[in-house]
Amino acid sequence: MTVISTVSTTHRRIFDMAVMLKILALALLPSLLVPFVSSSNVLLLPLLATSHCLEAAAVGSELANRGHNVTLLVVSFFDATKCLGDAKINLLVSHASQELDELNNKMDKFLAHAFKEETQTLKALKSVSDTTEILGKLCEHYITDQSLVHKLSEARFDLAIVDGFPFARCLFALPYSLGIPTVSVSSIQDDVRCGQPFQGNTVPHVLSAFSNEMTMPERLANLVITLSLPLIDWFVLPRFDLGKFGVSLETSNIQKIFKRSLLHLENSDHIVDFPKATFPNFVQVGGLTTLPAKPLTPELERYFDNAEHGVILVAFGDTVKGAPKAFIEKLTSAFRRLKQNVIFKLDHDEDMGNVKILKWVPQRDVLGHRKLKLIVSHCGKNTFYEALYNGVPILCTPLHGDNFAIAKRVSHFRVGTSLNIISATEDEIIESVNNVLNDPSYAANMKRASALFKDRPETPRQRAASAVEHVLKYGGDHLRPGGADINIFQYTYGDVWLVISGVIVITVYLLVKVIRFICCRNRKTSSKKKKRQ
Repeated sequence: MTVISTVSTTHRRIFDMAVMLKILALALLPSLLVPFVSSSNVLLLPLLATSHCLEAAAVGSELANRGHNVTLLVVSFFDATKCLGDAKINLLVSHASQELDELNNKMDKFLAHAFKEETQTLKALKSVSDTTEILGKLCEHYITDQSLVHKLSEARFDLAIVDGFPFARCLFALPYSLGIPTVSVSSIQDDVRCGQPFQGNTVPHVLSAFSNEMTMPERLANLVITLSLPLIDWFVLPRFDLGKFGVSLETSNIQKIFKRSLLHLENSDHIVDFPKATFPNFVQVGGLTTLPAKPLTPELERYFDNAEHGVILVAFGDTVKGAPKAFIEKLTSAFRRLKQNVIFKLDHDEDMGNVKILKWVPQRDVLGHRKLKLIVSHCGKNTFYEALYNGVPILCTPLHGDNFAIAKRVSHFRVGTSLNIISATEDEIIESVNNVLNDPSYAANMKRASALFKDRPETPRQRAASAVEHVLKYGGDHLRPGGADINIFQYTYGDVWLVISGVIVITVYLLVKVIRFICCRNRKTSSKKKKRQ
């Protein structure tokens, strides 16, 4: 009996182990059928401006949370702590040369252009001139810093997430020279350069400041802008002959290198950036910097609690560095006449009664407070989306770049209004603020847009990280449209219309010839008959 009992127990154990192994095999089967994404090594290479760094860091932070090793590359003069926060991202610092330090000091002068009484065209020309000079030297510094190149080679990065801002495309030279595949991320992705469908008649270019309900003259202007910008590239963007750096190239055209990115991530969203057709390699991830609000510090919480009529946030980002003293005094004087409390983000701390000037403001957390009634901003992409996320109406004061296009969207969707803050008087500033505060439709429209924006299965940064993980698994060839290397003439159907026009011209020419031949023949026959008669 003891022997039988022992054998029975042994069989039972073997049976139980077999069942467990079968269950384990069934559980692992799906993962065996799908390629597994191990921890990848990802490099972040943003343009050295806080707003651009925040976009890259948002994607990098989500990837780091998913177990990937993420490294942010910056130059020593840039304070990366502003965009890293508590993200689990490594920091790699390249020490700036004296020439690069001097160019960085020009940035304050560059920002000051926005506050001068000039036309938008002149501002744009100065911005392009200064930006291309600074970025050209920055890209050259990266690729000639032998210590940096050695560290990057040793790290064996699987992917580089590079700033796709039009004037920063030379940044793609560094990962390309090291054989690292790239993903571009930017608040502005040029559809032409990304190889997206041509739709200049329905989608306004970001520099046009039109809505998607364009008149015929606006569609014509939008088409001219869309077609001319790739041509302007040849005259204004930094030129790089990577061959002189010892790099063996398939192409020396930086725009082609950019276009070959596995993905193009754009900090935009169809809810407020107008719907448009895109190919699978183009992903809209508008609102990368948006996050749920955290509790405020006790001091700020008390400030909000004591605000009987609510609080207004005034924030112009890094642009305020170039603001003249008279401009700041005009604003503070106007804000002090309001009944609301005002938090004004500047470069120092000062208490002026109902106006509280702060050097640092937890903007996302302030925007999420129930007592915040309005934000006054230059309307940078990140600030705009953070206001949208929290349902806070916005008074746009566009100063440069895409600010004017965003201001147009704010007015079009009636989630706020816009104001020329440079030329506006104190009375006009107060009137504009009160117009938004006293009209409940602005807040209602923004709340609805916020609900539409957030009603998604993934957050913007999750959507971006999922797209990046997809190309890490499978590559990006299956996402690219056919004919990725066609030129601007082919992109706009120029070759097709040329053939059609040629066929029409030849057909008309032949018809005219036939008609003339028939007419002439009839005339000759008629004249011969007359002579016989």
